[in-house]
Amino acid sequence: MDKPNSQPQLEELLAGFLARRQTERASDIYASSIAEVEPFDAVPSQSVDARLAWDAATEAVKVLAPGAAKLNKVPTGLANLVANLDSICAMPMAIGCFPQALRDWLPLIRADRLRTTISALRPMSDDPAIASWIDSARQSTDPANWLLAAAVLRLSGRSDVASNLLAEKASVIQTIWRNAFVNEEAATAWFTGDAKTAIAKWTSLPDSAVRSFNLGMAELFSDRPESARTHLKSAIDQLNESSAWHHLSRLYLALAEGR
Repeated sequence: MDKPNSQPQLEELLAGFLARRQTERASDIYASSIAEVEPFDAVPSQSVDARLAWDAATEAVKVLAPGAAKLNKVPTGLANLVANLDSICAMPMAIGCFPQALRDWLPLIRADRLRTTISALRPMSDDPAIASWIDSARQSTDPANWLLAAAVLRLSGRSDVASNLLAEKASVIQTIWRNAFVNEEAATAWFTGDAKTAIAKWTSLPDSAVRSFNLGMAELFSDRPESARTHLKSAIDQLNESSAWHHLSRLYLALAEGR
């Protein structure tokens, strides 16, 4: 099956660089040759198609709530939000998150500790179209709209508001949505810097590609590469090769194996 153009390129470039770095360390020449092998040029920023991004951004809920997933309509204003999003290194598999948001992976290979590459999402300027859509979704009786609203809030740098929305709806969420809801709570905790809560919630989920990927990502960016490898290998086995999340799993695994 053909791989998407962007993610395999990142995966192969990162894996190649890490392999060279390991070889040089093993032969004790890394310190003297680092200037020759470390890429100082910035990775060109690539535009992201909002429709493709949204396909990846809804994959988690299709896994966790297959009988309830009705997330086919792209939220109003998403294209503008995606276009202005900063590069995100530590990306959980959750609604609204998409692998293409990892636009610059150089911080990942330069960092001694990966947890230092985690940064809060920059609050976006108010977009009337998005604000109106979120208000409408929040007042809806459809749980899909609540999760979408929380995801868009999180993506726009308002994780605290997203957390409040999820807390507001927690007591009325239907069983069929429960695992997807817990995953969104975990992702929101992750973006607010509460890794402990995020990992606990992901651990509570039943075995799935989403659980494996998110635990692997969280362990990797908590600087526990050995544990990350196990989870990421499981995610790779469960994710279809056509999925952008499959390729991000492989990229993270290459990073874990190089540390």
